Amino acid sequence: MVKNEGFQILLASSFATLIMPFVFIKRLADRHKREMSFSDGAGTNPLVNSACAAVMAVERGLIYSALRFPFGSSSLVIARKPEQAHR
Repeated sequence: MVKNEGFQILLASSFATLIMPFVFIKRLADRHKREMSFSDGAGTNPLVNSACAAVMAVERGLIYSALRFPFGSSSLVIARKPEQAHR
């Protein structure tokens, strides 16, 4: 989709890969409770949030070092639109 709009993809990777099993379990539990919330993080223990943030910091470092993840609960795309030639 990004390429179709004329953008050059500089980086594309999935993100939140290492915590994906926990995201999946949380979403199943929320669906089972049939409760609506404004955020996936609503009602989550602060210690769990801190642990997930630490794991995602490691994942971010891996992405910066050129590792790409094939799946995850989010997508990360960095792209630029080439400048048009001036007339």
